Amino acid sequence: MAGRRLGYRVVGYSPLFIEYATSARGYTLILLVFLLSLQCGRALVRQPDVNELWVTYAFITALGFLTIPLMAFPAAITGAWMLILRYWMGGLAGLLPFTDKTVGGFGLALTITLLLHTRADRVWIRHPVLQ
Repeated sequence: MAGRRLGYRVVGYSPLFIEYATSARGYTLILLVFLLSLQCGRALVRQPDVNELWVTYAFITALGFLTIPLMAFPAAITGAWMLILRYWMGGLAGLLPFTDKTVGGFGLALTITLLLHTRADRVWIRHPVLQ
C-alpha cells in the first residue's frame, strides 16, 4: 500500500507528467487508454474465449487511435505483451489460436477507427438511410 502511494506521489509531482498534462497534446489520455488496454489485455490472456473482452479491447484501442495516431506504439506494445504472456502460459499450443484472435482484435479496432473517421456522406457502402 505504501509503495502505491509513493508511486502516485512520484507521478503526481513529476515535472515531466505535469508538463505533458498542461501542454494539451493528448499524452495524458493516451496514458489512460494504454493502461486500460493493458488491463483488458491481462484479462484476455487469462480468458481468451470471451468475445466481449475482445470487443472492449477493440473499442479502447479505437478510442486511443481517435485521440492521436501515436496510439500505434502503445497498441503494438500491448499486443506484443499479450502474445508473450500467452506463450509463457501455454507454449505454442496456446499461442496460435490466441494470435488469430489478437490480429482480429486489432483489425476490429482499425475498422472502428476508420468508420468513426468517415463522414456519413462518404461511406464506402451506400445505404438508403444514409443518403
